[in-house]
Amino acid sequence: MAKTKIVIGNWKMKLGAGQSLRLAESLRSLSAAGKFKGEIVICPDFTVLEDVGRIIKKTPIRLGAQNAALEGRGALTGEVSPLNLKELGAYYVIIGHSERREIMGETDALINKKMAAVLETKKLIPILCVGEKRRGQDPAAVFQKQLTADLKNIKIAPAQKIIVAYEPLWAIGTGKVITGKEVLRAHAAVRHILEKIYSPAIFARNFRLVYGGSVDEKNAANFAGLADVDGVLVGGASLTAVKFWKICVSLLKSARRPE
Repeated sequence: MAKTKIVIGNWKMKLGAGQSLRLAESLRSLSAAGKFKGEIVICPDFTVLEDVGRIIKKTPIRLGAQNAALEGRGALTGEVSPLNLKELGAYYVIIGHSERREIMGETDALINKKMAAVLETKKLIPILCVGEKRRGQDPAAVFQKQLTADLKNIKIAPAQKIIVAYEPLWAIGTGKVITGKEVLRAHAAVRHILEKIYSPAIFARNFRLVYGGSVDEKNAANFAGLADVDGVLVGGASLTAVKFWKICVSLLKSARRPE
């Protein structure tokens, strides 16, 4: 079943507030070029989420967040409620990013609670990140462990959507290039596991799979036509408007190439 393609830009903690707003304004200008055959999402940090959302409000670009708390409301100092993200106009939220897992020590049990809290909002779409650390490690075994735990007892309503992002840690910022065959094998393994956890029908209706490992304007086209690849999650290349737009052109085709 053909699914809507999506390009997601994760700005991480790379930009100052002024830089974030200027980038959003540049993307707003580029987005006026034409219609899209897919979705574009940008995920700024929390400090500028509302302001960026205001800038892109009347554009085809949708707002995403980089993280969410494990409860809708509670005594969780320093955390950000998924309910508040929804109120600020976010459509998407990244959950279980490799940096959250590796640097911040997030466990699958914690990620499972975050997934439940996000889906309970009835509006936010989680972007659940999974992936192996080392090349040669069996990704299917890693996915089995992560997805089984991350989605434990998670029920999906017919209208709810989940994106699963494959992040091979060994290909992020290392200069190591992943092959199309490796991406296809990994995404096929994710699909197989999700079809077992839920069903082939629920997978087809509710899930999209995206690739997220050192995607840039030079290699994005390599992923555009691969089976089971419904889009890309972009890191560093999303911090430059023209580079990010070229990725959108590669994946979504109908966007006009910037001058």
